[in-house]
Amino acid sequence: MRADNPLRRIPPVLLTAMAVGMSVSPPLVSVFRRASGAGVAAARGRWIQRTWMVMGTYYRVRLWVPSYLQTAEPIAAVFQTARKMESVFSLYRPDSEVVRVNRAAGKFPLRMSSDFERLLLLSLRITRSTRGAFNVAVGPLVSGWGFLVGPARRPTPEELHRLLPLVDPAAIRVDQARHTVYLRHSGMMLDFGGIAKGYTLDRTAAILRKLGIRHGLLNLGGQIMVLGYEDARRR
Repeated sequence: MRADNPLRRIPPVLLTAMAVGMSVSPPLVSVFRRASGAGVAAARGRWIQRTWMVMGTYYRVRLWVPSYLQTAEPIAAVFQTARKMESVFSLYRPDSEVVRVNRAAGKFPLRMSSDFERLLLLSLRITRSTRGAFNVAVGPLVSGWGFLVGPARRPTPEELHRLLPLVDPAAIRVDQARHTVYLRHSGMMLDFGGIAKGYTLDRTAAILRKLGIRHGLLNLGGQIMVLGYEDARRR
């Protein structure tokens, strides 16, 4: 049996340098050390998990936190972002921004927060592109069927006839210069239930990436956001 030649394990570029009597310069050695240590550094950290009730549902979070970060920092970022979005978009909080806008329907315009304006404009674009299959003004019908407060019920034909004019997205007036929104008809109701959770996850993921979190899973009531890999050592 032929003995294994240890020179075969040496990269050709280093063999060439050795053959002509060259030595690997200190800067190059430093580069090799940093490159080989990068994977080790990336693996230094721990998985953390938390669960809360927020936005009317369970929010389950699993994050890979690098060793240079305190656990409290990304956890606080996730929780505070969810609470902030709840205060803007939840129909179950009487003090939320969307509830205040709905109460002003047919009366006067209200100034919007940046998150409200951003998501409302996106919702209206989706409403137009889907020809109403997604409709951010659907609130009166959702409420009429008892899906908000309950019990669930089937509206009468007369009720549906009365409610349908209130779900017209063309009656939503947005003034981007003044950052205001006005619902033209009393009884109109914006409902971000079909999009607010996804928007919350997008905002949360952006914040986590800025903090240095590259791997994790966010599950907000069945809406899923995945960051990186389950094996956090992968690049």
